[in-house]
Amino acid sequence: MGQDAILPAAGLAVLGLVALFVIASLRWDQKWLRQLKDLSAEHGWDYRPAAGFRLDCVISGRRNDIPWTLTYRRQPQQSTRNSQNKSSAEWRSTAACHPGGPVVIIARPPTLPVGQAFDPTGMGMMLLGLVLAQIGVGSSGMTLQEVGSTLFRERYLALGRSPEDARAMLTSSVEGQLLNWPKGSNMFQQPAIVADQTGVSVRIFRDTALTELFGSARMEYERQLPGRLVGLGVAAVDAARDRA
Repeated sequence: MGQDAILPAAGLAVLGLVALFVIASLRWDQKWLRQLKDLSAEHGWDYRPAAGFRLDCVISGRRNDIPWTLTYRRQPQQSTRNSQNKSSAEWRSTAACHPGGPVVIIARPPTLPVGQAFDPTGMGMMLLGLVLAQIGVGSSGMTLQEVGSTLFRERYLALGRSPEDARAMLTSSVEGQLLNWPKGSNMFQQPAIVADQTGVSVRIFRDTALTELFGSARMEYERQLPGRLVGLGVAAVDAARDRA
């Protein structure tokens, strides 16, 4: 076979592999959405499929006197090296708010190791501002607050306008659930809690490595994710209520 014939054949083979991956991905998405629908029925939640490319579904429910919504969004993957451009799940409730200023709890960025000096007016806050922008939060008026256990501070950061605000949001229930959260391959796969004047939200990005995409471990993780988000979100709402 000549070189002129090899190149088109190789191109067709690549296209065939891409087509197989797309088909497998679509089938996995269908199975995952069916699982979400069944899980919602099991817990008495309202499941609403969403039309459109950017939105998968919206689940709503109530625990005790706390109504909430859980929105699954997808974002187009523009680059395999852009780890912040992923599908996300966001739990949200307006049953409580934090009118004194926002409090944000996020995974500790690898660019800010434990024990490293933090400059709240310079490069440190600029880097945190870039991280916060990825979850849709502004950094104005917030500074890093040293609260929580040593283990918590190794994995997470708490930001707010005062230590009292951050400490009040980090109840034993909130801290315990954060520390028990499965570790992801990057910081954006850990939950981010935001409590401000509009309500309380918990957001997580859902991207995984291609090797994990269709495995049983990934499906089990996705099955447990709604319950984990609901539990953490309700604990955060309780904390915001106690602070109000």
